[in-house]
Amino acid sequence: MKMKKNMVYFLSFLAIVFFVVGCVSVFRKTVTLNKNCTATTTGTITYVHYGGRHSSRKVTVVFQLEGKQYTAYSGDLYGAVKGQQVEVHYNPDKPSECYAGEKSYEQSRSNVYILAFIITALLVVFLSIRTKRAMKNLPDAETGELPDGTKITFNGIGNVKVEYPNSDDAPNDDEDRLV
Repeated sequence: MKMKKNMVYFLSFLAIVFFVVGCVSVFRKTVTLNKNCTATTTGTITYVHYGGRHSSRKVTVVFQLEGKQYTAYSGDLYGAVKGQQVEVHYNPDKPSECYAGEKSYEQSRSNVYILAFIITALLVVFLSIRTKRAMKNLPDAETGELPDGTKITFNGIGNVKVEYPNSDDAPNDDEDRLV
């Protein structure tokens, strides 16, 4: 039973680590874009992916600098229309590092990541507590004894003998039962 308990804790820890690494990655990219994208230009919306209630969720914007075409994304251009002109923020040293609108796509999704992290953390805590409580009610692997003193003995395939510490708890007949 200890191995199952340790496995639950390990998998919970692993899930949290991967999730935190993902959140840190998105946060770092957002900070980098905000810090480095100091120049602006105008781009044209080429694709709009709509989410619920006809609000734009991901917008693709194309812009040109010195004869070269670049693509930027945004998640905050609500009501955007294909062909519309929008402001694009880009890194003058590396124009492929860019975003359209007021926020980068990653920035506009950061609330979703925070909510997902909170839900994941609460789920891990809930499952850990539930597993810990369930483990308390299992019989000891060596003695077959439950926390209340009841002893369970396995007498072959499917035959179980239950010995109660208090005769008041025992069923009326004292024979082995098939479970």
